Amino acid sequence: MSIFGGGWGDLAVRHSMLGEPMELRWQSSSARVGAMMYKNTMKVAVQHGGLYLQRDSFALDKAILFLPADSLELVSRHKASWFSNAYCIFTIEGVDVWVEEPEAEALIKLKAA
Repeated sequence: MSIFGGGWGDLAVRHSMLGEPMELRWQSSSARVGAMMYKNTMKVAVQHGGLYLQRDSFALDKAILFLPADSLELVSRHKASWFSNAYCIFTIEGVDVWVEEPEAEALIKLKAA
């Protein structure tokens, strides 16, 4: 795992979206991108072929990241810990992305499809 390498800014260079896709079913969640944890301040959706992330209202930057499911590699699965739910760790381009359940399971199913 490379939890100290990269982060939101590194992923935003290649994965930021200009606008929000229609009909995303956002869930408020906790997530970790690189070394930065977003405790109950991340909007997460798993649809249209991948993972969508948007930092909640505290961030001035309202960019949406789209991480294609086929580009995410599952590193490990974990039971509840510092997250309120179980979570999975994925990696993309050297950046670890921690995703809470049930979105993590939905992403695994999407990758398998």
